[in-house]
Amino acid sequence: IPGMKPGRSSSLVELMDLFPTLGDLAGVVAPETVQGRSLVPALKNPGTEIRKAALSVGSKGYAFRERDWAYIRYHDQTEELYDMRDDPEQFHNLATAPEQAAPIARLRSGLNDRLKDAGLKKTPGTRGRRRR
Repeated sequence: IPGMKPGRSSSLVELMDLFPTLGDLAGVVAPETVQGRSLVPALKNPGTEIRKAALSVGSKGYAFRERDWAYIRYHDQTEELYDMRDDPEQFHNLATAPEQAAPIARLRSGLNDRLKDAGLKKTPGTRGRRRR
């Protein structure tokens, strides 16, 4: 982007953040109904955090990503949980690990809240089921 130094940010963002970002760069104010957030602050300062968590919607379910955790809930109610610090390649599904009860409960709740905010259908998570 002209006038900005090249950089890299580790901030979480969502696809819907592109629209308000482009509007911001063009000097156009996004309507209040737009749910996305401008990424211009992160473009100016790569250390800026845009979101604490990000939602992804796919044909088979939802993914909810935080800095240290990735949680996936499929429409068939199976779940996946990954510790992104120790397993960034997502090889070890921790969704049924008893010691991960607190993070998975928090991520389930966070996903449900984010789906509600986005006006999307909530799919309840189930305990003890694992994607095969």
